[in-house]
Amino acid sequence: MISAVITAAGNGTRFGQNKLWSKLNARPVIEQTINQFIKIKNIDEIIVVIKPGDASKYQSLVKNDVRIKLVEGGQERIISLFNGVTAVRGEVTIAHDGARPLVSVSLIKKLIKSGLKYQAVMTALKPAATVKLVKNNQVQSSLLREETWLAQTPQIFSKKLLLRALSQAIKERFFLPTDDSEIVARFTGIKVRVIAGEETNIKITRPIDLILANQLIKEGKA
Repeated sequence: MISAVITAAGNGTRFGQNKLWSKLNARPVIEQTINQFIKIKNIDEIIVVIKPGDASKYQSLVKNDVRIKLVEGGQERIISLFNGVTAVRGEVTIAHDGARPLVSVSLIKKLIKSGLKYQAVMTALKPAATVKLVKNNQVQSSLLREETWLAQTPQIFSKKLLLRALSQAIKERFFLPTDDSEIVARFTGIKVRVIAGEETNIKITRPIDLILANQLIKEGKA
């Protein structure tokens, strides 16, 4: 059984408003995100982790597919993900950020295929530019481009593995991981595998990201 957990409990403070309800191609960002997972028939359940008190906003979406279930999140993303993973019934869990609405069906399917073979798999991109390690506004070193990847979601894990890692992270108050794969690697010792993500799978963080996402849809590139 395959489950998807979409985190949508954040406030989007960097965006200036709740970015998940901003319009993308005339629909809310979060609706676009959820619909990409609805299209995949071998995903058995879709857990959407929402802000407490927001359930009424999602009622029309929930009616679209019986696989959708709403779960309330917490103050920290890691708590929200833990709540979502605790609610899933599947043995394999996909974790995805609700603010990545342009994730393609083909990428999700590719991730599932890899996730049925390995315990932990993430999507990521090779950087187009050189990445520098900087401390106190001073360059410490240049990271090798061939060894550097930019993390994305979706990511996929064994449910037991992810739940164990999240439980330990919360116990140790490790609330600010860079991404979900870091939690799994740090608290289980498992080597997370990487598959190529997509340049169009952008995260809506700033207003310009929403403009870019709308343009990608308009041009048929997402």
